[in-house]
Amino acid sequence: MYLKELQLKNFRNYSDISLKFDRNAALFFGNNAQGKTNLLESISYISSGKSHRVTNQDDLIGWGCEFALIRAQVNGRLIELELRPGNILKIKVDKAYCRKKADFTSILPSVIFTPEDLKIIKDGPSNRRDLLDNILESIYPDFNSLKTQYQKILNQRNSLIKSIAGAEFNRSFKVRRSDESGRDNTDSRIDIANSSKKYSGVDEGRRSYEGESSDEESRSGKGNRGSAGTEETNNPTLSAWDENLAKYGSEIIKKRHDLVNRIGPDFSRLMRKFFPEIEAGIFYIYSWNRKSVELVSSESDISDACADLSLPCGKLPQTVPPIEEIKQCFLSMLKQNLKKELSYKTTITGPHRDDFIILLNGKDIRSFGSQGQQRISAISLRLCEIEVIREILKKDPVLLLDDILSELDFTREKIVLNLIKDKYQTFITTSNINYVSHIKEIEKDKIQELIVKDNSICEVKK
Repeated sequence: MYLKELQLKNFRNYSDISLKFDRNAALFFGNNAQGKTNLLESISYISSGKSHRVTNQDDLIGWGCEFALIRAQVNGRLIELELRPGNILKIKVDKAYCRKKADFTSILPSVIFTPEDLKIIKDGPSNRRDLLDNILESIYPDFNSLKTQYQKILNQRNSLIKSIAGAEFNRSFKVRRSDESGRDNTDSRIDIANSSKKYSGVDEGRRSYEGESSDEESRSGKGNRGSAGTEETNNPTLSAWDENLAKYGSEIIKKRHDLVNRIGPDFSRLMRKFFPEIEAGIFYIYSWNRKSVELVSSESDISDACADLSLPCGKLPQTVPPIEEIKQCFLSMLKQNLKKELSYKTTITGPHRDDFIILLNGKDIRSFGSQGQQRISAISLRLCEIEVIREILKKDPVLLLDDILSELDFTREKIVLNLIKDKYQTFITTSNINYVSHIKEIEKDKIQELIVKDNSICEVKK
């Protein structure tokens, strides 16, 4: 696959530009804040139907303009995207109107490398979940709808959790007020030690809520309520939301886990190319196991934790359980964590809290990896994304390198270029006009050089 022509109108800082490309590399150079990243963003939008930088589509429309237009020729296909304020998108493919983004996102797959990819390694779990989800969206057209359905159910369950927690708070408050009133009216001469053994009906209800039970309840078995009260665990509405959350959530978990296991061997192989002395591994962490992994800090602790969680630190990736097993574990943890969720007033179990961990020689890269190792890990993850797209979609993605090679030393820059050389149409941005001389692994006569300046782009004539 390759992008032959690109036209932008009122897109970001470009009022009207038209560019033609061949199958080789295109190098865009210019000063900072000239629009190099904006150009890559437009190509990425053609592939994903969204920006990798902002969530509001309106930000892509030029300042003061009524619309933005992206027009692209891709392997004989014409893609026309008209962006209007209010997140309105009009889609035409081969001059025929389409209704779904999937009608054009499947035409030109791409992988974008940015300096912000370092957040995948260093920042919170949401960045790592987003990486997995973006890859899954590019290879499975139905994954986005699956994730959307899960989010709707999660929102409904969270609302119910807040409602139950609020009702329990009010009930507990009334019980305490009633208890205090009863004690005020009690004869002060009553022996407190003896009276404390007797429960009033209201006090019994309060103690039951707090996890205690009367002798009668213990004998009858009613006092064994697990991690939450009977009323909450037997709530039919909550049970229904739990079932649906586990149904859709387990599908997301399995797809993500399968993906991590798929890229695991390639990730280890790539890291050895950059750091031959390092044994790298990547492992998926379920939400109910995250705390156990986060608490460890040394190599031996990491290994012990992974062993306890069935997450081997060896060369073989962890086995993905059957989806029904994931679902049953999901349901079990929802019940087990209900008391905590009522306290937090939100759902703490599910794929929206999952993560993955990268180990270098058995140690967490976030705590023990150098800046260079973390940066190379982020690049290796993107290289793994390329291979996944090639294997599943049977297409070569377009590569978008947004000033990431300049962050590397010369040796590792050469490794990256050797890995992508002559295999993909590649767009590279840099602020260094002499950067062409650094790309020795790509013959200079095959590089299309373009200067980005004053909201325009012009090709360097050879």
